[in-house]
Amino acid sequence: METEIKALPSLSFSESVKKVLNSMTDLKGRSRRSELWWFYLLVTVVSTILSWLLGVSTISSIGGFIFQLLLVPVTVRRLHDRNQSGIWVYVAVALDIVLKVYLLNSGVLGLLNAINPDMNAISEIFNSLPVSLLSLAICGVNLVIFIFCILDSRPETNKYGPSPKYVAEEVQPSETL
Repeated sequence: METEIKALPSLSFSESVKKVLNSMTDLKGRSRRSELWWFYLLVTVVSTILSWLLGVSTISSIGGFIFQLLLVPVTVRRLHDRNQSGIWVYVAVALDIVLKVYLLNSGVLGLLNAINPDMNAISEIFNSLPVSLLSLAICGVNLVIFIFCILDSRPETNKYGPSPKYVAEEVQPSETL
């Protein structure tokens, strides 16, 4: 008998979301693209609706951060599927926290929520060197994560476990005449 690698079909929206929610605290193992992207769609839609309802406020910023944290485990497992370390995700989250803390301490939310916002003061904050450097670093790290996340699964077992997409099947050798 020979072994053949077979790709399983993509997961549906409900299968993906259920699988991610059931392994919300699991930072080990591997996840498929469909798990990540269906869950990402759900988180994006829910956070966008809440943003529209709450507007720009500290509460919506905290809510957005909580939704971002919901994506951490599945993104780490997705990187594991490509045999990459989850450290990329932790760096992205840390940089985002630093940027948010800086912006909260800068008073930009107060300026944005003012009846007559001072656009020059807001522009100065967003164009400052710390905000520019942090934003550039966040974009770079997230681009690396994005590229790893869109690439196909590795069929072989790696240090994070067996492939969730590819399975080995026993096949009968064909007889040639």
